[in-house]
Amino acid sequence: MNFLDTIKHIKNLERHSEEATNLEDGKKIIIEFFLEGNECIYIYKNKMNIYISEEDLDYAVYKLNEFLKEGEFSPAEFREFESRKRNKKIYVYFMETPSDARNPSGTDHE
Repeated sequence: MNFLDTIKHIKNLERHSEEATNLEDGKKIIIEFFLEGNECIYIYKNKMNIYISEEDLDYAVYKLNEFLKEGEFSPAEFREFESRKRNKKIYVYFMETPSDARNPSGTDHE
């Protein structure tokens, strides 16, 4: 998932879906982003809905641009969300993954 492109889609469409792979078990999940001021996450078996404000999207762009300049996320914590369905807090962090985890098929998409 290219997060910067995803952010642009969310800002333009107010909703965006991405397919992602769980790095632990290799199963596909759908992540849907919604532009909304009431930030929270709903987690389902094979799907996650993330409701995020425009302000947080702007902060994500800032954090990613800082990473591109500095080569690290510091601090790594991005945001705390409330999980509505599970009634828990979820902490979202930015982190660099090994190149083989980003591209498990071995083909170059960057």
